[in-house]
Amino acid sequence: MHLLRILILLPLLCAPEILWSKDQPSPIERPNIVWIMVDDMSPHLSCYGETTIKTPHLDRLATEGARFTRAFVTGPICSISRSALMTGCYQTAIGCQNHRSSTPRWPIQLPSGMKPIPQLLREAGYHTSNLSFQDFMKSGGNVGVAKTDYNFIWDRAATYDLTHWTSRAPGKPFFVQVQLHGGKHRGQAPRSDWPTKVKTTLGSITRAEDVKLPPSLPDDPVIREDWAQYLDTVRYTDWEVGQIIDRLKQAGELDRTLILFWTDHGISHVRAKQFLYDAGLHVPLLVRGPGVPAGTVRNDLVEHIDIAAATLTFAKIPQPSSMQAKNPFSVERAEKPFVFAARDRADETVDRIRSVRSLRYKYIRNFYPSRPYLQPNRYKDEKAIVRTMRRLHTEKKLTSEQSLIMAETRPQEEFYDLNLDPHELRNLAEDPLHQQALEEHRRALDEWMIRTDDRGREAESEAVYLDAIYDQRPEGGRGQTNATFEHNVELMRRWSREKPMMTDLRSSTSKAWSFLTNETFIIGVDTSRGAGIGYFARRADGRNVLNHYDTGRFVQQSYYGDADGSMWANQPWRYNPVQGGGFRQEWPAETLALTRSKSELYARVRPRHWATGKELPEVLMEQWIRLETNVAHARFRMTYSGEDQLEARDQEMPAVFTDFTLNELVTYQGSKPWQQEPLSHLIVEATDPPRNAYVRRDEEWSAWVESGLKWGVGVYTPGASGITYYRYSGGQGDGPSGSRCSYFAPIRKFRLTKGLIVDYETLLTIGSVDEIRSAFTRHRSASVKTP
Repeated sequence: MHLLRILILLPLLCAPEILWSKDQPSPIERPNIVWIMVDDMSPHLSCYGETTIKTPHLDRLATEGARFTRAFVTGPICSISRSALMTGCYQTAIGCQNHRSSTPRWPIQLPSGMKPIPQLLREAGYHTSNLSFQDFMKSGGNVGVAKTDYNFIWDRAATYDLTHWTSRAPGKPFFVQVQLHGGKHRGQAPRSDWPTKVKTTLGSITRAEDVKLPPSLPDDPVIREDWAQYLDTVRYTDWEVGQIIDRLKQAGELDRTLILFWTDHGISHVRAKQFLYDAGLHVPLLVRGPGVPAGTVRNDLVEHIDIAAATLTFAKIPQPSSMQAKNPFSVERAEKPFVFAARDRADETVDRIRSVRSLRYKYIRNFYPSRPYLQPNRYKDEKAIVRTMRRLHTEKKLTSEQSLIMAETRPQEEFYDLNLDPHELRNLAEDPLHQQALEEHRRALDEWMIRTDDRGREAESEAVYLDAIYDQRPEGGRGQTNATFEHNVELMRRWSREKPMMTDLRSSTSKAWSFLTNETFIIGVDTSRGAGIGYFARRADGRNVLNHYDTGRFVQQSYYGDADGSMWANQPWRYNPVQGGGFRQEWPAETLALTRSKSELYARVRPRHWATGKELPEVLMEQWIRLETNVAHARFRMTYSGEDQLEARDQEMPAVFTDFTLNELVTYQGSKPWQQEPLSHLIVEATDPPRNAYVRRDEEWSAWVESGLKWGVGVYTPGASGITYYRYSGGQGDGPSGSRCSYFAPIRKFRLTKGLIVDYETLLTIGSVDEIRSAFTRHRSASVKTP
């Protein structure tokens, strides 16, 4: 027998992406950049549909630039949100997931070579500063450093200039972070001095009787007045933004300045800040300036860390390979199917929550289900709104929807249909009609936690916890150690024993899947279904290109023998051992053994008959996976000890099921293989039932790619000059666990005979068509062994 090798290739790191479409005027070479960063505010702006108040200056940014309708922070607490933003990485990936967690005794260092965004800008020639509103409005002179709240050690001298942006050297671009208090203006309770300031500045205040409360809040005078004062913080912020725009115009810099406006998380309220509902995560994001087409409205999912990637690209600075953010302005971007968020310890209160959101659904996992939602917390419990909620709950004056946040325990999983339930009040985790979508989001969250190396898997040690919460740092922490705080600390210490973090939650994915990762990509097998390869993605973006809807899919071994009386889809079938098992999900193959080292995974599997689910003891399948820098090798071996199957069949080497969005089949068909001759591109129609087709491959490779992006996954099979393929449109749901899929398999023709051993290797990668072909050209010298 000859060794059959199959290759699928990974892309090279990208250069900085183009930010503007080709029909737009090019932006200036290096624009000034102003970040307007606001505390504690949700998208209650006129341009986002708020009707109680008007926000003309923020509306102007939207009209003259881009408005993102689905922007979300990766953490609903200021320091974790800001730490993620400043690095372009999820806070959980860099150990910054706990609020104000870096202390002199237990410092948190960024990964080697990682620097905050302002430092990268300064090193690239920008004048950088971090200013209060008052300092921004000055003219010249020295300035301080306003709010940072970074949960890591950073070099102040290397990051910020201490002179005003108008004092920079001629011709030097500037970068300014402007820190606005936003929702914090209203304080811990409704008060008289704030409305006075608003009326003096804006000429009027918002009346409590005019506000419209969400259904999760009771119609109570304290709640109404607090919401009215909150809306006035939005109006005041709008006024400040108008002043900032005027100041830039006065300095002659407005037209050469990129302005980005967003908030560090949502409104500070009982079901918002510190929680992973949209009220805590959904933020406004407005961008105006050179290269941003006016009047743009973006409805795709973006994360606030993506601002970091966009900023570097506008400034013509290469994006570090370690950065997890994606530039949302790139014309070559692939829209995110999911956005992720995490909440961990906040002040003295220990917690761990994770979420994944798609356009339609939100999945939340609570790792402390035995604890109440509103765990004791000095900061929140001193708020009048929280005290009011607790009082009304005790008096049994809350509706069932309003009482959800008052529960003494939590479900392990929460799942919401955001189209029908935008306030996330009806948990569908137990609803049988939503199990497929639930499972897809479960898997997405598990894969994200593994891919990004979630540092919250273990709670802080008691020594680290006590040091962090008692550290009296300039930004937050001072004066927090009152009697309530001390009581809460002791309660958290006791609950760490009585109500600890759960690590064996109900996600089947976390138990069943095993992954290998390196700096370039991640590959995963489902050990509950014959260890088929069902996850393959670039680590940089995490997009899984494979499909694992049922046990007979994945990238896996599959062989055919003679007709045996079995039926499938009312048609005669044949002897068909498949590594994952039968086509019904209740017929999974058995994983007999699984061993894994840092760089290699081995599985031994007893397959099942595809059409009947029958166990097949006469067949043994083995699989070895190992990682190199940019290629994953999967070696397959099948040992057959059954009776001879007399008819030779087209055998899948291997079967490959991919994401349904990969709709264009790419091959080379011609007389001059491996000479960079033009390729054949075929847009394949999806059908139900699927219809197999065949095609010759003169370079012996093929790829499924997205027709628009020309990006996807390929298979190189030396010795196999043909493939079979189809696209299946039946059922519902795209993505890895959706029923729709694209399929192909390199084929060789042989029959199953007693004592047969089939042994071949598959190499996997992801990339553009050019990258796939280039990689296959490099690997074509690999040895070939065929049965």
